[in-house]
Amino acid sequence: MLLAVLAVWPAQARDIHFGDLVLTNPRVYCASDASDSTIGLLSIRSNNLAGDTLTRVSIEKSVGKTVEIQRIVFKDGTRKAFPIMGLDIDPGTTLELKLGQIQLAFMGRKKCLKPGSTIEAELTFRNAGAIVIEFEAETQQTFSRNAPHVDRR
Repeated sequence: MLLAVLAVWPAQARDIHFGDLVLTNPRVYCASDASDSTIGLLSIRSNNLAGDTLTRVSIEKSVGKTVEIQRIVFKDGTRKAFPIMGLDIDPGTTLELKLGQIQLAFMGRKKCLKPGSTIEAELTFRNAGAIVIEFEAETQQTFSRNAPHVDRR
């Protein structure tokens, strides 16, 4: 019985401290073998007076082709993804990438993601600089449960 309870318990958030920033729970969705892209999410908190801007996300070419920071827009029942140049993190606030709103699109993926596997990505911030972090792959069920969603009404 105890094992069954643990199997559905939400994953613990991982905090990565980087200067005045705290990056929490970087994760990617385990897409099917047929798909060459996957979605990444995380939260970024700025603990300084100036804030910061996520300007770039990159991955090694052996892992995939590119990563886009995307804003998702729903109009007339259609989902459209628009690349954006950066994400501002206001001072003392947390920016939460949300499934179906703002997300990272890992495109041209060259390896299959299994639950628990990781993708290394370099995040570049205007003030804090660059850091390489691991995004952990989650199953669709876990990813959807842990991912904040946007109301599409």
